[in-house]
Amino acid sequence: MIQETFKHFEPPGGIDITDVPGGKLFMDGLWLCGYLPHPDMAFVGFTPNVAAMVRVLALGEVDSIIIDTSTLIAVSHDLVGPAFQNMDYLYEVLARMDGAQLTSLYANGVKMYRMKQRKGDLAFVPQGFLVIELSLAPHSMIYGMRKSFFTKTSVGAEGYKHLVKLHEASGRSTDRMNKLLEMMETA
Repeated sequence: MIQETFKHFEPPGGIDITDVPGGKLFMDGLWLCGYLPHPDMAFVGFTPNVAAMVRVLALGEVDSIIIDTSTLIAVSHDLVGPAFQNMDYLYEVLARMDGAQLTSLYANGVKMYRMKQRKGDLAFVPQGFLVIELSLAPHSMIYGMRKSFFTKTSVGAEGYKHLVKLHEASGRSTDRMNKLLEMMETA
């Protein structure tokens, strides 16, 4: 029942990835997510499998900035240096940025969106976007569910193409990612 409910929140244009290794498990998966908040805790990274996702919170509050990776790559090299030669370095640079530095990225053309997700809110993160999350006190726990999926939009394919290059440059396997990208571009 919950799985069917989450399907109503997926945008049109989803890709059936059951033929990709692990694809059926991924498509059938509805994931529970949770952690204990800490004032110094922040998450910088991509969504699981670098996929689009919808998430609903059952407990807690999360303040997020989601960043279009394709515009970040295009703009930020001049502002922060070669951050895209390695994903770990990219995460480190973004985690150290303060509000003024993030505003500078935005002012220079990086597409980013800020959202505060509370209990009961449904949030959508497109594929190809990077996420910066801060857990908000005084909540004793952040807990919710998410459903991930891939879409065949040109925006999704373009963002994903940048992520494949970033994973390759970081020495990570991209076999499955390349198959997914091919599906996005030909679907």
